Amino acid sequence: MIKNYFKIAWRNLVKNKAYSLINVTGIALSMCCGILIFILVNYHLGFDDFHKNPDRIYRVVTEQHRDKVSYTAGVPPAFGNAFRTDYTFGEKVGRIAVFNDVQVSFKDGSTIKKFKETEGVAFTEIEYFDIFNYPLLEGNIANVLTEPNTAILTERMAKKYFGTENPINKILRFDNKVDLRITGVLKNLPEKTDQKTEIFASWATLKSYEEWFAADDSWGGIFGSLQCFVRLRPNVSTAEVEKVLPAYVTKYRPKSKNVHHYKLQPL
Repeated sequence: MIKNYFKIAWRNLVKNKAYSLINVTGIALSMCCGILIFILVNYHLGFDDFHKNPDRIYRVVTEQHRDKVSYTAGVPPAFGNAFRTDYTFGEKVGRIAVFNDVQVSFKDGSTIKKFKETEGVAFTEIEYFDIFNYPLLEGNIANVLTEPNTAILTERMAKKYFGTENPINKILRFDNKVDLRITGVLKNLPEKTDQKTEIFASWATLKSYEEWFAADDSWGGIFGSLQCFVRLRPNVSTAEVEKVLPAYVTKYRPKSKNVHHYKLQPL
């Protein structure tokens, strides 16, 4: 019986060649598109899926109300510390300020080696590494970035700069502004992560590099490179947090015509 079905189907295909070609081509294209869409979506959903408690990790974004409504991933410099102090919603709150196209230099004997790092350097609060799972190979995460003028870098960057030498306590200079002592080495970042910077300086160093970004009383301008991440406490909803954040409009920016509303963007 099944053999007869195949014979009939084949005869119909041969009899109606043009119609059959259109149908077969359409089915083939549909299957190819479906497979490609699955691969693409699966690839993007795989980013940053290795962190602990990913359902509680959020980036704070700013909704700016001017003539039009616009969004930016940045927040005012003072937001992170204010949120940490004013509310108990955040189990961990970590700020990060990324500067691209940074010149990194260091002494190698009697010569000075220079590198232009397009991904730059990230000045980072230590809580950032409590929120995100980027493990250290050398050093203690509890104290590697607690002091001014300290930094950690990935094993790839350590090898790039120092080869097989131990990078701990080596000195890197950024843009001829600040010197940073290496206190730890991170495992190489996974390929599928949004974090591209591989050099992390202590937040306490930021004031010496770009003072405005480190100002805990500044609610003025916003740059997308200065971001704030939070890991909410268990059973805290985004609705609870976003319900209280509008108070920051009148509390910290009462006279500004550029009205800010702060939202939580899930990882």
